[in-house]
This record gives sequence, C-alpha cells and structure tokens, in this order.
Amino acid sequence: MDQFSKYIKNRRFLDWVNNPNDENNRYWKAYIADHPEEEETICTLKSILLSLRPDDIKGLDSMEKEELFSKILLVLENHEGNAKVRRLIPRFYKYAAILVMALGLGYYFIRPFQGTDEFPIENMPNAAIESISETQLILDSGEQFLISNNQSTIEYTASGNVVVNTNDTLNTASKTAIKDEFLNQLIVPYGRRSKISLEDGTIVHLNAGSRFIFPKVFTGKERKVFLEGEAFFEVATNKNRPFIVKTLEKDFEIQVVGTKFNVSSYATDDEILTVLTEGEVHINKEINPFYSEKTKLKPGELASWSKSDKKVGVKTVNTDNYTLWVEGILQFKSLSVFDVAKKIERFYNIEILMEETLSKNIRISGKLDLHNDLVKTMENFAMVSTLEFKKINEKKYVFE
Repeated sequence: MDQFSKYIKNRRFLDWVNNPNDENNRYWKAYIADHPEEEETICTLKSILLSLRPDDIKGLDSMEKEELFSKILLVLENHEGNAKVRRLIPRFYKYAAILVMALGLGYYFIRPFQGTDEFPIENMPNAAIESISETQLILDSGEQFLISNNQSTIEYTASGNVVVNTNDTLNTASKTAIKDEFLNQLIVPYGRRSKISLEDGTIVHLNAGSRFIFPKVFTGKERKVFLEGEAFFEVATNKNRPFIVKTLEKDFEIQVVGTKFNVSSYATDDEILTVLTEGEVHINKEINPFYSEKTKLKPGELASWSKSDKKVGVKTVNTDNYTLWVEGILQFKSLSVFDVAKKIERFYNIEILMEETLSKNIRISGKLDLHNDLVKTMENFAMVSTLEFKKINEKKYVFE
C-alpha cells in the first residue's frame, strides 16, 4: 500500500484531485513526465477518490475511514492487479461488496446514519457570548435555564437528572429509549465560570467566555464533545470509548482515554493550545477523509495549533501557567501584556484599552490572584507591566 499512502498524505495531490486548476494540472503533468513509473498509481488513486461519494464515508470516524480505504485498495489490487484497475473503477462498489462479505464489515455501508463527524452546531441555539450576562444551560428539549452565580456547578446523574449548584434538581429523564446522543449546551459568559460533571464521570471546568456542547448520555463508541473557549478536562478512564474534544477548527481534534488536560480554543485567538498534566493525549490533524496526522503529548507538554498555517508545534512548559485559572490564579511567564490583558478581560468581563503594537512587544512574568476585587487586580497588573492605568467607567480601563 506504500505506493498509495504517499499520495493520500500529500496535500498537493489531494488539492489537485478536489480542486484542479491550470497550476496544479501543470505540476502533476510535469511530475508524471519525470516519474513515468508512478503514472499508473497516480491515475488509479485519482480515479478511486473521484468515484467515492460523500454519503459512503460520513458517519465513520477517522480510523475507520483510513482502514476502510486501505482495505478497498487491497481488494482491488488482489482481484485485478494494478494495471487493470483504472478500467474497473465503474465497478468499484462491486469490490466494496466483496470486501464487506470477506471481512464482515457490512456495517460500514449499511448501518443507519447516526450523525456526522461534526456536531450539528449550526442548528443549535447560538446566543452570542458577548450578549449574555448569566450562564445558560440549554437542554436537548430546548428548555433554557439561567444560572446567576459567578461560579456554578452542574452535575448530570446516572438517573437522567441535572443538579445545579448542589441543590436545584432538573428532571430531564427521557420518556423514550435513548437512540441517539441528544446534545445539551452550556454557555458561560465573560465574568463567569462553571464546572460540569458528565454522566460518564468526566469533570469539565469551563473558563469565562466558553461554549460547551455535549450529550446527556454517551451512547456511541466515542465520547465526543465540542468546545469553543477554554476548559480543563478530567476525563474518566474508558479504554474502549475514547474521549474526543472537537473545536471550531474542523480538521483538528483532541483524543484521550483518561487523562487531565487544558484546551484553550477561543475564536478570537490565533492558536489552539492543548496542555497535558496527566496521562496521554493525541492531537489529530485531518489531512483528508482517510488520513490524520497524530501528535502524541506527554505530561508537561504544550501543543499549539496555528489556525493560519495549520501546523502543530510541541514544547515543554510549566503547566501551572496554563491551568491555575481553575483555582482563580493567573500565572504567566514571558507572555505579552496584550495576551495577559485578554485573559483579565474575559475573567472580569471588562474592556482594557492599550496600544496594541506596544502591548504585544512587552513580555512579562508574574502571578495575579483573580480572587481580588477588580481594582486590586488592575493595580497589580499595572505594577507587573510597568504601565499606568485609569478607570473610564465600571467596564472600561486604559493602560498606557
């Protein structure tokens, strides 16, 4: 399969297949002229990819897609040989059927569609985080509950109930059997934080300005959730059902079995940051529907995903700088004044004005206790950054 794999993993080849234009047509024509021995493989793979219909692969996870495609190619090779494959592409699904019967993988094609790889978040209630002042819990029924506490706790019990702040119980048990993963949503506005316990025992700490989508009950072979914002996860171990965190970046996901890690995935930030404190995390970067690059993190490592160049970088860090916010402490080392200000803005739901170019060039280290009142935090921030501040109103401060 090596002759196919190197092209499946080649983004330039996939771009040529999916979006042919004069430039990539010229490139691959020249490439084939320089590598005539590869022409059969290239044209075969291109034909197979073009023959696949989206409906044939949706609903499969990335590992299933890769395995399925590899085995289909193997069947084609074994039945006719490479030289004749291109001629047989119209009969592609006949060989897929052979694969199904031979390997007992019928569910790949005949199982009912239970949902897509991504959460259907476009169809869910989507209040702008900037426009709300109270934490919102939205159930799959559409019922909406407002939580006024600055810090809230939410627990999903095995009986199907939801307990808010340890004393308010919401009866959400369904009267019908659970066939799908009904999605709930928790929106935490700026100035608020929340801790939620999922039905599998996983605990998620949500930072200010976050949106979390999750099923009331995990019923599939994966425990999949969606995050916009920042959260610290304490995932309950289940080796047979990996825990998947999806973000707004559709070709990026975090996969774990049981571990503790922090994810910062704000829409306005340039990067998605994943920091591991315990266990093992896999950062999956989808190259195409059949192949994902996996980056393994060890405790004490940070993976940064650049939204612009779609690359993952890994380095060793002091994890306290990324996780102490759970305890109300903002610790930072050689971080720009601009980035520290953004974290303070989110925590207190305020606006900090400063000259952007200057604030991005000044890097500071220190620790801020966010349990302090806002004025005290502003004074401490000014001292650490060697800037002066003045109060415009209750929600706006200027640093210069």
